[in-house]
Amino acid sequence: MKNLFLFSLFILILSQPIFSQVSWVQSLGPYGGEVPCVLINSSGHIYVGTQGSGIYKSTDFGNNFFLLSTGIINLNVQSLAVNSSGHIFAGVFDNNGSRILRSTNDGSNWNYTSISCNVIRTMSINTNGHIFIGTDSTGILRSTDNGLTFIQVNNGLTFRYIRSIAVNSSGVLFAATHVGGVFRSTNNGENWTQVNTGLTNLYVNSIAVNPVSGYIFIGTGNDLQSGAVYRSTNNGGIWTIMTLTDTWVTALTINSNGTIFAGVSLSYFGIVAQVKKSTDGGGTWSDSYNFPGYHVNSIAFNNADSRVYAGTSHALYRSINQDMNFEIIGIGISGQNVKSLIKTSPNSYICAGTDWSGIFRTTNGGLNWSDSNWGYLIDLGLPNNSFANNSFGSIYGGSIKPIFNEIYICKSTDEGNHFDMLPTEYTYINSEVNSLAVNYLDYVFAGTLGDGILRSIDNGGNWTQITLSNNNVYSLLSVNPTTSIFAGTGGGKIFRSTDNGFGFNQVYASPLSSSKVKVLASDSNNVVYAGLDTGGILISTDNGNTWTQSTFTYSNVNVIIFSSNGNIFVGTGENGVYQSIDNGSNWNQINTGLTNTSINALVFDNNNYLYCGTNGSSVFRTVHPIGIQNLSSEIPNSFSLQQNYPNPFNPSTQIEFSIPYNSYVKLTVFDIMGREISVLVNEKLNAGTYKADFDGSNLSSGIYFYKLEADGFTESRKMMLIK
Repeated sequence: MKNLFLFSLFILILSQPIFSQVSWVQSLGPYGGEVPCVLINSSGHIYVGTQGSGIYKSTDFGNNFFLLSTGIINLNVQSLAVNSSGHIFAGVFDNNGSRILRSTNDGSNWNYTSISCNVIRTMSINTNGHIFIGTDSTGILRSTDNGLTFIQVNNGLTFRYIRSIAVNSSGVLFAATHVGGVFRSTNNGENWTQVNTGLTNLYVNSIAVNPVSGYIFIGTGNDLQSGAVYRSTNNGGIWTIMTLTDTWVTALTINSNGTIFAGVSLSYFGIVAQVKKSTDGGGTWSDSYNFPGYHVNSIAFNNADSRVYAGTSHALYRSINQDMNFEIIGIGISGQNVKSLIKTSPNSYICAGTDWSGIFRTTNGGLNWSDSNWGYLIDLGLPNNSFANNSFGSIYGGSIKPIFNEIYICKSTDEGNHFDMLPTEYTYINSEVNSLAVNYLDYVFAGTLGDGILRSIDNGGNWTQITLSNNNVYSLLSVNPTTSIFAGTGGGKIFRSTDNGFGFNQVYASPLSSSKVKVLASDSNNVVYAGLDTGGILISTDNGNTWTQSTFTYSNVNVIIFSSNGNIFVGTGENGVYQSIDNGSNWNQINTGLTNTSINALVFDNNNYLYCGTNGSSVFRTVHPIGIQNLSSEIPNSFSLQQNYPNPFNPSTQIEFSIPYNSYVKLTVFDIMGREISVLVNEKLNAGTYKADFDGSNLSSGIYFYKLEADGFTESRKMMLIK
């Protein structure tokens, strides 16, 4: 009986697919991304907290940054502080909740304390080293043991969404609240009193203490109600409005000379954001120059180089001395929210569409990224939600309106070097382009949120609203070379057109009416896959007539793509990337090296490297190609299969082969018993010389064979894995 069990177990193990090891490395960009907080210590070293990619540090005044290793993925950093001993504290949250990180060696190593609260918005440390943190729902917490433990100190604090905390030289604490104005504590946070006399706007975003005069300054307002800078000369007893009015004051800082710097904006989209400066205690204010107009989250002054550093919704900016002429910096900060990726043709460049920073392009495998020129709209930094390309190599990008209530679709005819806006001729209140598709006739389809589908039959010159009006269209798919177009909408519905978009009929509705069909994709056999935010992946093998639930049941499916050898890759909003090598029967999570597992986009380049766009950590790329790499397009004289190199190998090796004309090629690895281990190539290839990677990390030492089959040609060779 025991032998029968072991034999059954042995057969079960042999029947499982063998996944090769896939690992990732962060690309060198696109640089930038949202910077919620900036901290500068007494040495002039700059610490930057990002929205998803962790903490970065610069020791050369912002010319270069490097990522600090915290051991935590998906790290969202909202606040930073330093005590008199130089210890760095960071208020962060990730998939496991909120916590305080602490480093006692300039960020080289970190310990953390978990906090029972939502987002930690702000931190302040008094002269006794007591740490006060402000949260967005649980008020204020205090630590008297250097961040090891925290307790709530909310007595009298009737509004508990805390935006900023400041402490003066006497130890008096001031808390800025959302909607509740200002609160003050004179006994180390034990009790709080509301002090709003003179305030006409209770949306208080920031507080700063003037170290010269001791006066307290606050910034008020939001995107719906304009605010101002107020000053109190008696510890919050009375507030007086300053001359900086009719604006949204988002950030304040005051340097050791008493110069005040204020970040202001008229909308979160940042078209008119500025950094202002006052050298007379708030009486008059001067503007900055060349500031990009993005929403200012934080401001810090560096005494070591007398420059201002501003963290914005777009990137980090630095003034040139104190003349308020700003420049973008942040080489090394890869914190962009990359929403879409596309491979260009014919050169296989990669374009990345970001959230409010426009489009970037790499021409060298991710080593460098440059801004794509947006013509007259370059300064708006529009987001790009989706891409599609036509048979001529033109690229279409779908964008969201900033404040103009318009649909934006852009186009590039030079592989992403330059984009121009296309005239959609539609002005909608709620629309944004969330999906794009191009069919075999080069008709372009744009799925919008709220206004259905637009179509252009003249390469983007003119657009017509064709169907599904008042629907949120999250995904589009053209199954080429057929006439079928699929659209995924809210309510978990899938629609299909079989006449190039002239008419759409519903072919599926999820039992979960709140679900969204986020992505639609088809493989080389025209099998259609639909990824939902709840419910995993659906599969149709009959052009959408019937749908079945796949074995992939994880939520938040954002992207589905297929490798050259038929493997399926899925990017999810929370759990990273999954791979299937057996047509979706089994799935393996492949997150080694990913420090951010919120995935928005996936794409292969011509060398079969896989890129993923993340929500806050820019772009990652696989360390090794997946499938095959084209070494040369020079036409060989004959079919050939070379000896793998290295051989013996541990754990990976490369197999080179050549084909003299376009052929369907299969390259397979077998074990010594003749059992198929892995299919490295299984597709039609153009004439040329290719290289395939084989990874034996999950295999035992021994002899293996690999076989090339192409148009009647067959050759096998032996290789040895030694561990």
